[in-house]
Amino acid sequence: MFGLPFARFSIDTNLSHAETRNRLVAAVETRRFTFWSKSERPFLGRVEMNEFRIRRNINYRNSFLPIIRGCIQAQERGSRVQGTMRPHALVLAFLVFWCAGVVVIGGAVSFAMLAESGRRADALLPVGMLLFAWLLTSIGFTFEARKAERVLRELVSTPALSSLAKPHN
Repeated sequence: MFGLPFARFSIDTNLSHAETRNRLVAAVETRRFTFWSKSERPFLGRVEMNEFRIRRNINYRNSFLPIIRGCIQAQERGSRVQGTMRPHALVLAFLVFWCAGVVVIGGAVSFAMLAESGRRADALLPVGMLLFAWLLTSIGFTFEARKAERVLRELVSTPALSSLAKPHN
């Protein structure tokens, strides 16, 4: 993946459309506005009809935490959860602004340095800054996107609690 962080996923399940939606609704808490309360639900956001917009419920800061937008589709046998993951729009706007600044200002300074004295290693600093921004974004986003997809897969692929055999005493 080169460029802006973005991921698509598709999860097929044997669960009915209604059961898949019910599990997703049960796993999502509406946004909370307090910093000291912790929900046990794995996601924050909203589920409306067949569509959802959620993010993982974490106890730490990660600006590259994916916003997950998706839908639940009925299939002949079961259902499908499809979605896309991307960072928050403000994070993307900041990245574009910052990288544009590095290209314009860093490029002008590097060009002037090269024109003045020929080859200089420090003229490559803007390239290093862009590479660092890309690595930081990609690693932070990919780490969280994989976790979110794994939790979603577990959510819709495990058998319902009522269908599990209860142990005999």
